[in-house]
Amino acid sequence: MPSSELLLANVKFLLGWFALAWILTLIDVEFWRKPPGKGLPVSEAWTFSGLIGIFLAPFIHGSWNHLKGNTTALFILGGLVLLRYPLDFIVITLTITLVSGILQWFLGRIAAITPQGKIINVRATGMSDLLFGYAGFLISLVYFDRTITSAILLAIVVFFFGGSLRYMLPSERMRRARIAWDAHLIGFIVGAFVAAYLPNLRPVSIALLQALNLPTQFPGIMIGGTLINETFYRQRFPALVAQYAPIYWNRFRIVLQLVAAAWITAFIDFQILRGALTLNLGIRPWTLRGLIGIPLAPFLHRGWNHLAGNTLVFLIFAGLIVLVQPDDFIVISIAITLISGLLIWLTAFSIRYGYAGASAVIFGYIGFLLSLYYFEANLTAALLLIGTLALVVLYDRIWRNIKLRDWFSAKNPSLIKGILPTTLDASWGHFLGFVAGVISAGYLPSLRSYASYLARTFNLNF
Repeated sequence: MPSSELLLANVKFLLGWFALAWILTLIDVEFWRKPPGKGLPVSEAWTFSGLIGIFLAPFIHGSWNHLKGNTTALFILGGLVLLRYPLDFIVITLTITLVSGILQWFLGRIAAITPQGKIINVRATGMSDLLFGYAGFLISLVYFDRTITSAILLAIVVFFFGGSLRYMLPSERMRRARIAWDAHLIGFIVGAFVAAYLPNLRPVSIALLQALNLPTQFPGIMIGGTLINETFYRQRFPALVAQYAPIYWNRFRIVLQLVAAAWITAFIDFQILRGALTLNLGIRPWTLRGLIGIPLAPFLHRGWNHLAGNTLVFLIFAGLIVLVQPDDFIVISIAITLISGLLIWLTAFSIRYGYAGASAVIFGYIGFLLSLYYFEANLTAALLLIGTLALVVLYDRIWRNIKLRDWFSAKNPSLIKGILPTTLDASWGHFLGFVAGVISAGYLPSLRSYASYLARTFNLNF
């Protein structure tokens, strides 16, 4: 489908931007081993190296924490712009970067005060001007576009990044931290102007797409049975809800039924049977009773906190699969449950009371979503990869309030850390669940065939 080719090219452009930033930062931080701006050229006003830095600075960061923080925003904000304006995404990105870089070179004379009281010029590094440009573009669309889609985009940007907008304003803290707030402000303003003059940039976008031999129209793309096109973006909210709410309710209903089953089981187990179900029906390695526990373990938990924590993550990632691939959700869930359960039964020798909980299935969903692009390499799989990475980071950062530098600390277990086993007990089950998800993604066509055969033979509905 031509529109799929167009979106896939945009996704590759976004991933290429990400890869180049990590490669150049690796060279600058690990090989040059010099202060920011002393290695590869970065943006510095009224200098020759600063002219070169207009093109290099968006990919160079002063530290890994700086880069990791910007990477998250790149995928979220860039993804929103990509989905809303697939025809213009590359031109929007390049325009914001180049124009804000040039303006920063002319106007970037912001003084910073060292601890010794010396006044120096700030060297701007990183893709912050692009990210603030994306934010300015998306926020100002409400005025220029005036659709329900632009209002939703505004709400997303303000909810996730509203606190960062203060970094566009000068303050003593910004000066002493040597943060180039002017680059942020310039990027935001340039993004707003790009939104205002986007129709004037459309011929440039068309010419670029023709030069790259890509489609110059966007008839839309099917995502989860829904046609995403310009008509979809401009529908009024009541009509949108009336049209799509019944469809998505039917898809999410099975997820809610599984969650309800886990909570009902927990109530019976905790309040009536005093934990007897979890104690006796978990996955016990190399026992017959442990084999029986393989399909039952996802519904058994060791306490209300355990169940509550798993419920939210299950809703997020099961919902993501059922939203995009509703026809495969049941067979994917069964495969992950059985494969991860069998691997735990075969290898988890140190589990004393049996493995219980939906964590293996949850990490199986994450493994499936992250690896599907490797096996299928289509647009839907690419969007799932980006969306899953963003959701994992946002969950750890916002819901769990874990700072990026503490992702792998023992004190704050995170989803990222949870994939890697530390012992052969619960974390080992997480890792095996992730492996089961990767296996399910690799053998998804075979799983579909088995599901079709069982549906015909036993009159089942998958």
